[in-house]
Amino acid sequence: MVVEYSVNLLGVVVVGGMLRKVLIWQNCAPEVRAAMERFNERSGPFSLASKRYSFLRLIREELDDALGSYRNQLELKHTLFDVPGLSGKQPFSCVVRDLGARGTEDKIRRTLRRFSESMLFTQDNEDSRFYDTAETLLELLIHCRSKQPAKRKSVSSQFNLQRPKELCFLCGAPSEFLEYFSNHESWALIDDDEKLKLSHKYCYKHRPKRRDGTWNPEYRRARRNRENFELEAERLLNQSAQPALLKPHTGTLDIDRYIMTLIAQTTLQPADEDKIRNLARKIVNYRISDRKKQILMLVATGHKQADIARRLKISRQAVSKALASIPNEFRLV
Repeated sequence: MVVEYSVNLLGVVVVGGMLRKVLIWQNCAPEVRAAMERFNERSGPFSLASKRYSFLRLIREELDDALGSYRNQLELKHTLFDVPGLSGKQPFSCVVRDLGARGTEDKIRRTLRRFSESMLFTQDNEDSRFYDTAETLLELLIHCRSKQPAKRKSVSSQFNLQRPKELCFLCGAPSEFLEYFSNHESWALIDDDEKLKLSHKYCYKHRPKRRDGTWNPEYRRARRNRENFELEAERLLNQSAQPALLKPHTGTLDIDRYIMTLIAQTTLQPADEDKIRNLARKIVNYRISDRKKQILMLVATGHKQADIARRLKISRQAVSKALASIPNEFRLV
């Protein structure tokens, strides 16, 4: 439940293109948790776009019965709120099929907001179980929407359209291939030899080598801090899924509060992955370290530089120097 700062999630989101597992909330109903763990074990080859390995099939096989069993145990007040999967008689897989993953996700969010604002919400154990089970279903839908199929159908062409052609590995810009491929006029203007040289992994700014064959210094700089970039992007993307929930990204309260407040301030959502990755790239490029995030959060909550220095056990000059190096766009309002 979103009541106070605590670790409410079980599971880990892995970045860098690796498989993400569905996060299971702590007070999720036991039968749903067990079904979700089986879902995680089997979800490797599944995606929403696949016909043979469709997430709808996996949801039907692993979750529908467990959710039906939990629905039969719900108190009357919980059945008054039309939470997909937790109300009515229609199986969850059918709801997702009819509304789509994003539509189902939006409906769960709206209904949970109504429930939490109602007089029936008393934050007892049953409310906690109901709320965390619904939040686990949200995590499932986010996972399903974000995962791409292992293989894609290609048109009859000499170009390998199976290769990645989404966002740049080092920022949020579209890959060089996608940028040209999405613009029919630009695609028609270049010859086949040039098309074969377009990068499927990097944008024009971050491609490893320039057209003249020399190494690109922007690529080298971004490559050196790629691990930090992926970490920042994962934190921001994870926080954007539930912007009102204080998530334990680092275990340090002030840093986690900064990430939550920054996402709320920018109003970014998981669908804005390109903007989130661009923001992460800026955070890394401007060297907004966790210590600087902590300082910014303390400043935003009214602490003076001398108080911050004592709290962090550093000099006041160090606090002043850190603040002077931070652009205004990273300050909290």
